[in-house]
Amino acid sequence: WPLLGGLFPTTSGPADDPVVITDYRAQFDVNADGKLTATEDITAAFPSGRHGIFRYWDVVDPADSGIRYIPTVTGITMDDASVPYETFWESGDRFLVAKIGDPDRYLDPGEHRYRISYTIPGAISPASAGAEAGFASAEGSDPGPVGSTFLWTVVAQGWEMRIDRAAVSITLPGASGQVQCSAGRPADAQPCGIKGAGTANVTLTAENLPPRSGMAMRASMAVPAPARAALPWSVTWDPVVGRSVPVLLLVVVVA
Repeated sequence: WPLLGGLFPTTSGPADDPVVITDYRAQFDVNADGKLTATEDITAAFPSGRHGIFRYWDVVDPADSGIRYIPTVTGITMDDASVPYETFWESGDRFLVAKIGDPDRYLDPGEHRYRISYTIPGAISPASAGAEAGFASAEGSDPGPVGSTFLWTVVAQGWEMRIDRAAVSITLPGASGQVQCSAGRPADAQPCGIKGAGTANVTLTAENLPPRSGMAMRASMAVPAPARAALPWSVTWDPVVGRSVPVLLLVVVVA
């Protein structure tokens, strides 16, 4: 029965969240072993009658159906103080969701600042990942052979709110070659600002991102791609067979 939910997914309506993210800033640090350490600072303007925000992580790698980007949330604050939150899975375990806010208390209208910190392993992809994708902006070039890429949605497409300004700083384990970026929805990609191409410190900027759009980037590197765990099935099968090959084999043997 979990497979049926993936084969016949429910459709979602248009985004109608009245909250506006006036400023989105993030710092992504990528180690040579592929571990991503991220901190997102979000300033959002709230009307009355709201409890908080939702953060959606899509665990699917668009370039490899066997890879899962499973985040580990290391901390969430609001206005520099602790804030209640809970995490759960949606859409057949494709999205990890953090529900942030006190369900028994409405926020004061006005701006509030959230800081969300998390880690994700396996964030460095092989050299060919995303090579066929089209991007609206590009800076720099590859001075030599490409050993790996950092292919990432640096502003998640799961935000239900409009984002007025976004600035993302990425620290890579080696100097970047060509850096590519697109802002907005994939079907209507818009240019974004790129600084630091050719170095290990890249900054991307964009403005006026519609809900559920985000910002995607690809940076090539000479450093080799590290090994990472992959599953022999797509995310559609995760609710059915799980995310561990040894556990699945054990269940089959026991059965």
